[in-house]
Amino acid sequence: RLVSRRDLFVTPLFTFTLEGFEDLNRRLMADIAALRQQSPGIRASNQHGWHSERDFFTRSEPSFLELKRHIFTAMGAAVSSLNPSLERSRMTVQAQGWINVSERGAFNAPHDHPHYLLSGVYYVKVPVHDPKDSRGRSGAIEFMDSRGLSLQAKPQELYLGNAKQRIRPVEGSLLIFPATLSHWVYPHEEDSERVSIAFNLRFGTAAAPSKARHSAQATAPTSAPRDDQGPAA
Repeated sequence: RLVSRRDLFVTPLFTFTLEGFEDLNRRLMADIAALRQQSPGIRASNQHGWHSERDFFTRSEPSFLELKRHIFTAMGAAVSSLNPSLERSRMTVQAQGWINVSERGAFNAPHDHPHYLLSGVYYVKVPVHDPKDSRGRSGAIEFMDSRGLSLQAKPQELYLGNAKQRIRPVEGSLLIFPATLSHWVYPHEEDSERVSIAFNLRFGTAAAPSKARHSAQATAPTSAPRDDQGPAA
């Protein structure tokens, strides 16, 4: 007889929607356009397109500061869901973030983000999808099961589940997922640009709870190691 069932090593994907995101996104687009005039960007997992420096959390543009508050609020909700007993007030948050502007043909190669706890992406601008793209793959983010190809054993009828999960981006949505989860982004097939802001987060131990709370909510130090790849975008 069946005694019990336990789901081991579940992989969470958190999806948030920002209320009133339209106005914020307009201001983000203006600040991002100004930043692109100042910086040629860098190359990471992105193939084509523009990838900013990884300094999003230390920049002072008003729209960036507003989104940063939303990201840390979402991060708090995600962490509380994963570990309700965690005393976040005793910790600092180490964060790095960057902007991706994807033109037609741009994509992100498969990657993950070692040295971090959580990764995420916020969608600022997502063009209307081409009706010819019936499979909904343009600019979609796809996650790969971290257990690998061993799941796809033969005979095929014994294979349970799906080794890949694809998410179509939506403006105003914010995704948070384990940084170790492998993912990539399908080529962008629209004429207008897709714009997203991606980030990595991890925790450090604070010397005093009051300072930790201030750091997590406001300063978010960026002392974490540089990530040679780039996140999903």
